[in-house]
Amino acid sequence: MPRISKYKKEYDEQSYRLTLLGFTDQDLADFFLVTEQTVNNWKKAHPSFFESLKRGKAKADGFVAESFYNSATGYFIEEEEAKVVGIGKGESVVQIVKIKKYIQPDKGSQLSWLKNRQPAIWRDNHQIETPQSNMTVTISGPTPPSE
Repeated sequence: MPRISKYKKEYDEQSYRLTLLGFTDQDLADFFLVTEQTVNNWKKAHPSFFESLKRGKAKADGFVAESFYNSATGYFIEEEEAKVVGIGKGESVVQIVKIKKYIQPDKGSQLSWLKNRQPAIWRDNHQIETPQSNMTVTISGPTPPSE
C-alpha cells in the first residue's frame, strides 16, 4: 500500500518565503518535520513546489549578490538628519533634512570578488612547475612575474 504524502499545497508559498530567508533543503525538511529525501521527492512529484523553491532561492541570491556587488564597488545611501535652522521664542527650530552619503567600497568584498572571478590571477597560492627538477612549487602571495 502506498504511503500518504505529508505534502500540502500551502507548502509552495511557505517554502518560497522560507527560501527568501536562506533556508536550505535540509532546513525545509526540518521545518516540515520530514527528511531531506522527502523534500526532494516533493520537488519531483509537485512541480509548483519545485518552482517556488527555485523562485525563492533565485530572488534571495539576487538580493545578496546585489548587496555584495554594492559592497565591493561602493554606493550611495540617503539618510535623514536633524539640523537646527534657527531659534524662535527661546526654542531651537529643528528641520529634518535628507542627506546623501557615499559608502566606501569594502576591500574584503573586492578581493573576494576578484578571487572568484579571476582565480588564476588573484588566488592566494600559485603553483609553478620547474622544468629542471620536475618539481611543483607553491608560492603564497601575489601572482609571480611571468617570463
